[in-house]
Amino acid sequence: IQALYERYKDHPKMAFYVVSDENPTTVQNFLQKKNYALPFYMFSGAYPAALDGNAIPRTYMLRHGQVLAEQVGAINWNDPQVFDFIEKQLAM
Repeated sequence: IQALYERYKDHPKMAFYVVSDENPTTVQNFLQKKNYALPFYMFSGAYPAALDGNAIPRTYMLRHGQVLAEQVGAINWNDPQVFDFIEKQLAM
């Protein structure tokens, strides 16, 4: 995910959010262990229905509040299909 973030972090139509309701120390330790430099936010309260679930990790790609893609579990974010999907969405 770090490579994906590095590729698109300055794109005006793209924003990255690592959101967790876990203990902040746990998340910070994970980010440091993986050498990730991603924006991290603590979520407080109930997740919106469209983003609710108990699997970790869960990844969503949103546009104007609509879920474009959902990934439950690990994925290779450096896959050319991922880049192709994102590029098509950004071109719209």
